[in-house]
Amino acid sequence: MVVLKNSNYEKVAGYLAQVWYDELNIESDIKVVDPNDATQNILQTVLQPRSFDVLVYELSLGGDPDVYAYWHSSQATNNGLNFSNYNNAIADDALESGRSKISAKQRADRYAKFTAIWQADAPAIALYQPNFDYIHIRNVKVLDANTEVVNPVDRYVDVHYWATEKSPFTKPRNRV
Repeated sequence: MVVLKNSNYEKVAGYLAQVWYDELNIESDIKVVDPNDATQNILQTVLQPRSFDVLVYELSLGGDPDVYAYWHSSQATNNGLNFSNYNNAIADDALESGRSKISAKQRADRYAKFTAIWQADAPAIALYQPNFDYIHIRNVKVLDANTEVVNPVDRYVDVHYWATEKSPFTKPRNRV
């Protein structure tokens, strides 16, 4: 099992290894790779040659539902991001079709088809998705209801619209 150093993924890998041993009697070797160590270049030593049986890694999908780069069979190459070497012609077709549609509804339909196929094949397991809590004072209007916060930095996407409301109990200051 390969995991990145100094991350929550080390804890996850340790937990998985323990559960596999306790429940299935499977022993796991955990290889921790430091992404900041040039001699351990994770891209060249692990990802490109697919030198792992299990990879605990993060895929940052963003707000667009297009996952072509991660799951299309054409990306199962040394330079591609399809690290599990997933290959399914019907899934490929759904991904290709989805990214060629302009209509959000048509794209969603194609990606839903892909998701159903992908889940049935299970080329990877999503362990969790982080949530971002964003707290602000009630009288400060920050994000509108349509703002999608996918990454923490997205909370600033409409900063130019931020405003505060005056309290009815606040007296205006006299100006000199």
